[in-house]
Amino acid sequence: MGRRRHRLTAALVLALAALSSGLPAATLSEPIQTVSAYLTALARFDHREVARIAHLEGAAGERSRQMREFERATHTTWTWRIVGVDDQTAHVLMTEDSDYYRLLGVGVRTQIVAYRVAAGFIVSSDIKFLTNQHGPARVAAEHFRNWLSMQNGGDDPAILEDGELKFDAGSASRMLPWLRQWVKRGRPTPPPAV
Repeated sequence: MGRRRHRLTAALVLALAALSSGLPAATLSEPIQTVSAYLTALARFDHREVARIAHLEGAAGERSRQMREFERATHTTWTWRIVGVDDQTAHVLMTEDSDYYRLLGVGVRTQIVAYRVAAGFIVSSDIKFLTNQHGPARVAAEHFRNWLSMQNGGDDPAILEDGELKFDAGSASRMLPWLRQWVKRGRPTPPPAV
């Protein structure tokens, strides 16, 4: 017997937020309602809803779509909890786990983000705290990128663009095998380019 998939609706998100907060759904503040809907869309990789709630248009909307595709392809899981609300700002404790972070060797990413809300939309976000379990992802990604660029075939334009790692569905499927090879070789750190 197959598994049934259920689509999370805005009403269900609000009901779940109300249950977890112990408040009736009608009493949830606008920041809680808006940010809960946004984070639920993020966890579902629903780039259209993420872009709608955060007013991401043009290039920003395209980057968001590509990142959601990368996250889906690298089996990303998000957890989140709204830990406080001040006026129109919701403060959220979030974790992000993925094949990408695991293969980089940095483990789960934890962050605290302040989302400012107006008229049912996220108008700004501010990362207050960001860390990975076993060290900075930026440094590990730089080591991987440097190693990759020295490998035969590692200059694949589907993975590297202008010397930087790309993050979309196509890059994920090509990058993960390279990451696994890098791990098998002990995550070597090449000397910095001169």
